[in-house]
Amino acid sequence: MSILPELIGAIIAAYILNIITALRYRNKEKIDKGFVMNYHKLTYRRKFKRDLWGLPFLFIFFSFLYEFLSTIDFIIIFTLFFILVFPEMIYHYVKWKRTEEVRD
Repeated sequence: MSILPELIGAIIAAYILNIITALRYRNKEKIDKGFVMNYHKLTYRRKFKRDLWGLPFLFIFFSFLYEFLSTIDFIIIFTLFFILVFPEMIYHYVKWKRTEEVRD
């Protein structure tokens, strides 16, 4: 029995929640120092740093996931995450550098 439909459903629900919270904090002031629990209150620099810190945990998650899924299911989930996560990291890096240039 495949758990792929449940995983894809959970991923879609998480991204819908992510979009809702992103829209809620869209035009609010961003925080660049100190601890912030909400990801959408961070500046682009801090978002990029948090994305980098999350990569090791993502690879640990995929190593555990590899044990429980069939090969094709694992490839589908890994590809989905790769398509969603890495462009977002690149976007945060580019926006961080652009906002840094504007400040200088």
